[in-house]
Amino acid sequence: MVNLMDVVPFIPYIAIGVIVASQFIGAKVRAWTNTVLPFMEPVSYLFIALTLIVFMTNYISTEIFGPSALAFWIGYIYGYIIVGYVESEWISVHDMDERTQEIREVVYYRNAFDRLCVQPQNFWAICKHMIFRVDVPLDMNLSMINRRRHVKFIGRFIKLEADVVDMIDYEKVPETVNKVKIGTYKLSRKGVNRYGDDSLIGQPRYLFHFTVFHEKFAPAPYNTDAPFDFIKNTHIYKDTMRRLADTEMKMLSSDVERELMLVHGGAALLSDMSKLTLGDLMMSGIKDQIREDLDAERVAEESRRGARHEEREMAYENIHRSHMEDDE
Repeated sequence: MVNLMDVVPFIPYIAIGVIVASQFIGAKVRAWTNTVLPFMEPVSYLFIALTLIVFMTNYISTEIFGPSALAFWIGYIYGYIIVGYVESEWISVHDMDERTQEIREVVYYRNAFDRLCVQPQNFWAICKHMIFRVDVPLDMNLSMINRRRHVKFIGRFIKLEADVVDMIDYEKVPETVNKVKIGTYKLSRKGVNRYGDDSLIGQPRYLFHFTVFHEKFAPAPYNTDAPFDFIKNTHIYKDTMRRLADTEMKMLSSDVERELMLVHGGAALLSDMSKLTLGDLMMSGIKDQIREDLDAERVAEESRRGARHEEREMAYENIHRSHMEDDE
């Protein structure tokens, strides 16, 4: 047991040294695990376990270890959040079908094969990456991003701000990642394929199979335009949106006019119907039938008149022809 009286004068200096050292430890852990906040990866929980073990074993006096442990966690959390650095991008995904917008931070890194990968911010995904080196592929051309859109959320009790990159397309494709090779697929001693798939024979076998979601992002043009192109295209975007708004307003006015015409027509029809008496409603069918019969009789009479007229014309023509023959 360390003599307390010999160490007490140096406790403030020890605490300051622990704070400085733990800041670098917290920053290093954050960069190594690609984690935004502490206690979402196993390393922080390992330090918690070590702290509890030292307290329980009483190997170091509580008067000495208590201030030192407090200094460690103050420096560790400060270094983790403030000093530590992760590569990330705030992205905004619009879902026009669901009429939603999601803004979130995407933490990315490059693996041993220089492939761009995304680090999901949950405990199990971070453990899979640290223990089994499971990488989640990411397709997002970072070199094309030239500007971001500043977004503010002013709530009742909280205010948030972020510089986001708008995405016009977002896709998550499930993929299987195999880890810990345990041999190859082989035929049995009797030459029987026990796996049911001949293409597996000779392929490597793995102990663990993890499902990850390959994320694909396509930034909006106004985030990727070069400076001068952005200035030029901004006027095009604004003019296009203005024309679109004008067109929508004209279409809306036409729809309103068409609906009003239908309403007025329906109102006039209802007004005429309301003026009909019970006798009108009962006799309307008979009146229509009489009107149709009279129209048919008129057409027949006109046809008969036309036939009689043609007969007279033919008779006159025959008489005239006979006179001409007599004269000859």
